[in-house]
Amino acid sequence: MAKNEETKRKGITFREIIGGEFLTRQSLVRQMPFFFFIVVLFFIQISMIYYFESVQIEIKNTKDKLKNLNSEYNTNASELSVKSQHSEVVGQVAPWGLVNSTTTPFIIDVDSNFFKTSHE
Repeated sequence: MAKNEETKRKGITFREIIGGEFLTRQSLVRQMPFFFFIVVLFFIQISMIYYFESVQIEIKNTKDKLKNLNSEYNTNASELSVKSQHSEVVGQVAPWGLVNSTTTPFIIDVDSNFFKTSHE
């Protein structure tokens, strides 16, 4: 009869699960460090998933900022190109009394000793 009880004890019944008696068995108590290790691994996995999701969100936000800055750069570059055209520059400096020269530039030849001697 003792052998019959021993074979009967190897299986876990629904009543033992509900009552929590299966947690007090020696084989389960011996495996507790392994269960704690598995729980720690789950926490590490969850924290890494959270971290990588936040990194992905940050990458997406940075890409959006880069796209906005790139479009702003293109807009400013085209405005600068338009404003630096000769006709635009002439129109902008006309109120100051500056006009476009009609004579061609020429080279002024000066004797090399001219700057070496003082003119009093």
